[in-house]
Amino acid sequence: MAVLGLAVLGLWSVPALALSPGSAGLDQPCADRARLVGALASQHAEKQTALGLDHEGRVVEIFTSPYGTWSILVTSPDGTSCLVSAGESWRRTDDKLDRHVSSRVH
Repeated sequence: MAVLGLAVLGLWSVPALALSPGSAGLDQPCADRARLVGALASQHAEKQTALGLDHEGRVVEIFTSPYGTWSILVTSPDGTSCLVSAGESWRRTDDKLDRHVSSRVH
């Protein structure tokens, strides 16, 4: 588990990508989308498993690996892509579980 954590943390400091800070002034790695997706695949075995659009027209993508690592990549309409979060212990939820939780919340 410690090795996984170090691997995920390593993504935030990928010097080979020459990442620049995000446009919001946050310390988010930003680069060409293809380069970020390539790094997620080659360094963490992550692939896109979900995506959607936020209220500002940005594409929000979730990348996960069979090892439980995950990353969230956001691409702005201007084409800038930034890694906004990453972690471990990702679990896919079961539709039955989703319905059970939803029925208790509403």
